[in-house]
Amino acid sequence: MTYLFFNTDGQEFYGQVNAWLIGLTIFLQILLSNFQNTKKSNFLRDALYGFRPALDAYRVGSGAEKEDHQVVEPLAEMSACKYVEVAFGTIPALHVQIFAILRANDQKVDALISILVSAATIGFTSSMISYDWDLSPTNRANNPLFCGYIPDSALKRAACFFSMMWLTVSRVLLLSFTCTLLALMDSRWFVYFLCADMFIFLLYKIVTKDGFYFLNFAGAVRFMVSVLIRVGTKTILNFTLLIHLRHSQEVGSVPFIGSLFFSLGGSFVAAYLFTSHYEGEVKIDDTILRAVLGSLYAAWIISATVFVLSIKRKFLATFFNTLTASQFKKQNISTLREDQDNLKSLVFYSRPDIYACWGDELLKAGV
Repeated sequence: MTYLFFNTDGQEFYGQVNAWLIGLTIFLQILLSNFQNTKKSNFLRDALYGFRPALDAYRVGSGAEKEDHQVVEPLAEMSACKYVEVAFGTIPALHVQIFAILRANDQKVDALISILVSAATIGFTSSMISYDWDLSPTNRANNPLFCGYIPDSALKRAACFFSMMWLTVSRVLLLSFTCTLLALMDSRWFVYFLCADMFIFLLYKIVTKDGFYFLNFAGAVRFMVSVLIRVGTKTILNFTLLIHLRHSQEVGSVPFIGSLFFSLGGSFVAAYLFTSHYEGEVKIDDTILRAVLGSLYAAWIISATVFVLSIKRKFLATFFNTLTASQFKKQNISTLREDQDNLKSLVFYSRPDIYACWGDELLKAGV
């Protein structure tokens, strides 16, 4: 699509934006690799040649352990690189494409296919991250009450993965069209929409006394880090639908489910406002707009239904519980094995305030 922008009169700017996004993504992945490896490696060559995704997948798939010169596990490194690819590359490029196509008033088939491919890339990447995190033996051992929703049957695993993927695709496209329509009408409406969503989320975290992140910082540093992480994870959830962000110490299950329906309602309102009040130069046939939104609604409902039916039943509660991070950690600690004392200690290092909230009961749990 970047090539088409550069070769279309009046759309060269969109091609330049996409080119800058590609460069930014590669640069940030190089920084991540440099941070991850404390000794000289081939990370620069791998990133520039495009080998990183294949190499990361091989390391994770072969069960490679963290080496002495590495900061985090290979799974965490691969997930971080995918986060960067989606957050700074695919998602902004998708919005640029939608905005450019609508502004051009000439919806070509190849441009529409490019939009679908970009959305499918986001869906596949985010679903693969969630899939890998849930199947990780370490994650399942350390979080037995949370990780393990993906079934053991190969057929059900395939159904679970592809339902996650298309649920993400439909949700991302709905939210992208919503943001684009609002931006075309009035950029302030676009800002109001995103700010309202973020305000509701932060208010929920404050009301439930779960606003501070679980890292062991104090004072103003703890506040600033918590705000950055809360805003960042909620933004990532909005445009990727990473399933594991429903964890109580991340976004939480209530905001997770709420964000799904918020995007559905937002797309309906944006379409109504655009067709009934917009009088600008961009023209979209009402029938086409309704057909596109109707198809995305149907895909969302079907994918969500298949996903719910394919996962393990006992993990359905993790999508609807109201536990705070401290409450979840208390429950999770009681299920850990006796040989996992080091993990229990890590919990209290990251959130020492748990002692004050659950001290007596945690002592009975063997902490």
